[in-house]
Amino acid sequence: MKKIVSILLASIIILSFAACSRKADSDNKTTTKATTQVTTQTTTQIVDENLIDVEFTVPASFFNEDDPATDKLTEDQKERGFKKAKLNEDGSVTYTMSKKAFRELKKTMQTDIADSLDNMKEDYSYVKKIEYNKDFSDIKLYVVKKDYENSTNLMAVFQAGLLGQMYQAYTGTPIDKLSVDVSVIDNDTGEQFEEAHYPAEDDN
Repeated sequence: MKKIVSILLASIIILSFAACSRKADSDNKTTTKATTQVTTQTTTQIVDENLIDVEFTVPASFFNEDDPATDKLTEDQKERGFKKAKLNEDGSVTYTMSKKAFRELKKTMQTDIADSLDNMKEDYSYVKKIEYNKDFSDIKLYVVKKDYENSTNLMAVFQAGLLGQMYQAYTGTPIDKLSVDVSVIDNDTGEQFEEAHYPAEDDN
């Protein structure tokens, strides 16, 4: 189970970093063309954004022996604006980023988590529609009930809950405030017949 967590987490972070990189390249080209139009006010704003730091903590449950919690930043993390990592006693890691880098990460994380949820319809044939709110605290899976109940692969609910937690954790929600409700709804009748809350009690 923890290996699945690690794989999903790595996939989302890689996608988010790649998107941040593409945006940075685009911004650099735009800045080059408009250099003569940059004002003192704009320059000051950019400096202020890089001086103001943002901290967020990722739970210990998001790490394992293949992807261990550490206070060492990778070169990729440094390039994306991560300034510091602090390994806490409970196994969680607190990251520090510039405000600008954090804002870019939050934006790309939202897009990538939404894409990952939408793509679950391809991974689980019984899932027909997925709905979610802005912070992914409320996720609804519309399924073919009979196929869902007869399936041997019921990871969809867990995966949806994990993705919601990942977005919240990496965008500044305190660990004790992480909260994702996943509802399973009969696509034909609209009746909710199953629900789960994450993090589960045994994860705390």
